[in-house]
Amino acid sequence: HILEIGGEEVSMEEGCLSLPGIHETVKRGNKIRVKYMDEDFVEHEEEVEGYLARVMQHEFDHLDGKMFIDHISALRKQMIKGKLNTMLKGKARSSYKMKQ
Repeated sequence: HILEIGGEEVSMEEGCLSLPGIHETVKRGNKIRVKYMDEDFVEHEEEVEGYLARVMQHEFDHLDGKMFIDHISALRKQMIKGKLNTMLKGKARSSYKMKQ
Protein backbone atom coordinates (compact mmCIF):
# COMPACT_ATOMS: atom_id res chain seq x y z
CA HIS A 1 0.00 0.00 0.00
CA ILE A 2 0.99 3.63 -0.33
CA LEU A 3 2.51 4.91 2.90
CA GLU A 4 3.17 8.47 1.81
CA ILE A 5 2.54 10.73 -1.17
CA GLY A 6 4.84 13.69 -1.60
CA GLY A 7 7.02 15.64 -3.92
CA GLU A 8 5.71 18.15 -6.40
CA GLU A 9 2.06 17.85 -7.45
CA VAL A 10 2.04 17.27 -11.18
CA SER A 11 -1.00 17.57 -13.47
CA MET A 12 -1.19 15.03 -16.27
CA GLU A 13 -3.90 13.56 -18.47
CA GLU A 14 -5.04 10.11 -17.37
CA GLY A 15 -7.32 7.53 -18.87
CA CYS A 16 -8.33 4.00 -17.97
CA LEU A 17 -9.48 0.89 -19.81
CA SER A 18 -12.45 0.87 -17.41
CA LEU A 19 -13.64 4.18 -18.90
CA PRO A 20 -12.86 4.01 -22.63
CA GLY A 21 -12.71 7.36 -24.38
CA ILE A 22 -12.51 9.44 -21.21
CA HIS A 23 -9.29 11.29 -20.43
CA GLU A 24 -9.00 13.97 -17.75
CA THR A 25 -6.23 15.98 -16.14
CA VAL A 26 -5.41 14.65 -12.66
CA LYS A 27 -3.02 16.09 -10.06
CA ARG A 28 -0.84 13.57 -8.24
CA GLY A 29 2.31 13.72 -6.15
CA ASN A 30 5.39 12.75 -8.14
CA LYS A 31 6.96 10.78 -5.28
CA ILE A 32 5.47 7.99 -3.16
CA ARG A 33 6.65 5.57 -0.51
CA VAL A 34 5.10 2.11 -0.89
CA LYS A 35 5.07 -1.12 1.07
CA TYR A 36 4.45 -4.40 -0.73
CA MET A 37 5.17 -8.13 -0.70
CA ASP A 38 7.00 -9.87 -3.50
CA GLU A 39 6.15 -13.28 -4.95
CA ASP A 40 7.96 -14.94 -2.02
CA PHE A 41 5.90 -12.92 0.50
CA VAL A 42 8.92 -10.89 1.53
CA GLU A 43 7.89 -7.39 2.59
CA HIS A 44 9.58 -4.42 0.93
CA GLU A 45 9.37 -0.66 1.32
CA GLU A 46 10.67 1.76 -1.29
CA GLU A 47 10.36 5.23 -2.76
CA VAL A 48 9.12 5.58 -6.31
CA GLU A 49 9.21 8.77 -8.40
CA GLY A 50 7.92 10.15 -11.66
CA TYR A 51 5.64 8.35 -14.07
CA LEU A 52 5.83 5.04 -12.18
CA ALA A 53 4.64 6.82 -9.02
CA ARG A 54 1.63 8.13 -10.98
CA VAL A 55 0.82 4.70 -12.41
CA MET A 56 1.09 3.08 -8.99
CA GLN A 57 -1.25 5.68 -7.45
CA HIS A 58 -3.75 5.08 -10.28
CA GLU A 59 -3.64 1.31 -9.77
CA PHE A 60 -3.73 1.47 -5.96
CA ASP A 61 -6.82 3.68 -6.33
CA HIS A 62 -8.55 0.75 -8.05
CA LEU A 63 -7.75 -1.46 -5.05
CA ASP A 64 -9.43 1.16 -2.84
CA GLY A 65 -12.51 1.30 -5.10
CA LYS A 66 -11.57 4.64 -6.66
CA MET A 67 -11.07 5.75 -10.23
CA PHE A 68 -9.18 8.66 -11.71
CA ILE A 69 -12.43 10.59 -12.16
CA ASP A 70 -12.71 10.67 -8.35
CA HIS A 71 -9.79 13.12 -8.48
CA ILE A 72 -11.42 15.65 -10.83
CA SER A 73 -13.63 18.60 -9.97
CA ALA A 74 -17.42 18.40 -9.71
CA LEU A 75 -17.62 20.66 -12.76
CA ARG A 76 -15.48 18.29 -14.87
CA LYS A 77 -17.58 15.33 -13.67
CA GLN A 78 -20.71 17.15 -14.75
CA MET A 79 -19.15 17.82 -18.15
CA ILE A 80 -18.45 14.11 -18.78
CA LYS A 81 -21.73 12.89 -17.27
CA GLY A 82 -23.18 12.14 -20.72
CA LYS A 83 -20.26 9.87 -21.62
CA LEU A 84 -20.52 8.09 -18.26
CA ASN A 85 -24.26 7.52 -18.71
CA THR A 86 -23.62 6.09 -22.18
CA MET A 87 -21.20 3.60 -20.62
CA LEU A 88 -23.71 2.65 -17.93
CA LYS A 89 -26.19 1.80 -20.70
CA GLY A 90 -23.61 -0.48 -22.30
CA LYS A 91 -23.29 1.69 -25.40
CA ALA A 92 -19.68 2.80 -24.99
CA ARG A 93 -17.34 2.47 -27.94
CA SER A 94 -13.91 0.97 -27.40
CA SER A 95 -11.11 -0.59 -29.40
CA TYR A 96 -11.35 -3.76 -27.29
CA LYS A 97 -14.12 -6.22 -26.47
CA MET A 98 -16.29 -5.24 -23.53
CA LYS A 99 -18.54 -7.47 -21.45
CA GLN A 100 -22.21 -6.85 -22.20
